Amino acid sequence: MRDFVDTSDIPVPKTLIEQVLGQEEACTIIRQAARQRRHVLLVGDPGTGKSMLGQAMAELIEITNPEDIVVVPHPLEPTLPHIRRVPAGQGVQEVDRHRSRAQRATQSLRFVVWVVVVSLLLVSLYFSLREASATYLLGGAVLVGLTLWLRQQYLKAPAIMVPKLLVQHPKDCAPFVDATGLHAGALLGDVRHDPYQSGGVETPPHHLVEAGAIHRAHTGVLYIDEVSLLGIEAQNHLLTAM
Repeated sequence: MRDFVDTSDIPVPKTLIEQVLGQEEACTIIRQAARQRRHVLLVGDPGTGKSMLGQAMAELIEITNPEDIVVVPHPLEPTLPHIRRVPAGQGVQEVDRHRSRAQRATQSLRFVVWVVVVSLLLVSLYFSLREASATYLLGGAVLVGLTLWLRQQYLKAPAIMVPKLLVQHPKDCAPFVDATGLHAGALLGDVRHDPYQSGGVETPPHHLVEAGAIHRAHTGVLYIDEVSLLGIEAQNHLLTAM
């Protein structure tokens, strides 16, 4: 028998499944479910290790083709954005690439607009001084205002075309998401409400899309404690997804 000075001398297994004590049958089922990618219903009193078994299952799941989820604006139907699946890690790169492109386009557009504004002001000032009449200056101000209004209404800022990274999955491990107590929107995804829906200050529709826990846990483990407390409609949606 080995003697220990304190608890730091006790070897701790590296994997969670080996750290679970007293649940041999449950560990066997978790290993099999992870290998076969099955759903598991855990029943037990608080403190019996249900959430730990869920995390252990995420460690055991073999990673194959991890993906990022990106929501892309629709060029013709803004209210119907596209959902794209790209290899894990490429989602951030795609968003950064579009953001850099949008920044350059925004700078170019801003430069052109200010060139037009300054030109209108100079021309109106010239004719106003030559004709000794403020009418030309007033007309130039009206044209400047019209130019800025047209810029706001019809020349959309390139930044609104930048995709949104909806879900970013890890490359080296399966995701584990604890969805205990979440409402239907947080569990199944939702579309946020935008109080500014017109006037040029509205949020781009594809930025309003929110991923749910079920999307963030894709290819991994979605852990829901007290699943019976979910509403019947949410339970039906969850069963449909399963």
